[in-house]
Amino acid sequence: MATRLGDYLTYEEAEKLWQAGTCFRDQLLLRLLWRTGLRVGEVVAIEVSDIDWTHRGVYVLPEKKRSKKEPRFVPLDKKMMSMIQHYLDNRKAQSPYLFDSGKNHLTRQWVYLTVRTAGENGLGKHVHPHTLRNSVAMHFIKTGGGSYENLRKLQIHLGHASIETTAGYLKYSQDEVRKAYEEAFPEEE
Repeated sequence: MATRLGDYLTYEEAEKLWQAGTCFRDQLLLRLLWRTGLRVGEVVAIEVSDIDWTHRGVYVLPEKKRSKKEPRFVPLDKKMMSMIQHYLDNRKAQSPYLFDSGKNHLTRQWVYLTVRTAGENGLGKHVHPHTLRNSVAMHFIKTGGGSYENLRKLQIHLGHASIETTAGYLKYSQDEVRKAYEEAFPEEE
């Protein structure tokens, strides 16, 4: 099964992107997307009660409400947990949702606009939320996650139903190996 994968950001670009958020809430959203690879629908549906402070992570519910899948646990780093705590301590609204608009969760459109604005301001280019999801996968693979066991862990982390979808990210690293090889050993004439 061929999967068409989009662009991804380098580690440095992703760091610049989340720092380009226009307010702390936006920076939190951007860093959460960059560090977890969550889908837009998963991020806007996170409730404060989904955060596991003891085990440093968040339980992500399947996007399809009729799905029989169990919530998956996505780990968060200490800085992310600290940012979430700071945000919750200082936000005005007391909604059950992490990212709220008073009574309800914020919309997918808000996420798209936030990511696009940060991409233009921080990187000077158009960035989609799925670019951050691709970036998580590529960073994982580039730092040693290309074995089958680690690919299976990435599949679980990203919530892919099929390992073939996750394996599609390996194509990028194969292309990069080819490019590096060709630069090291140019065609002889």
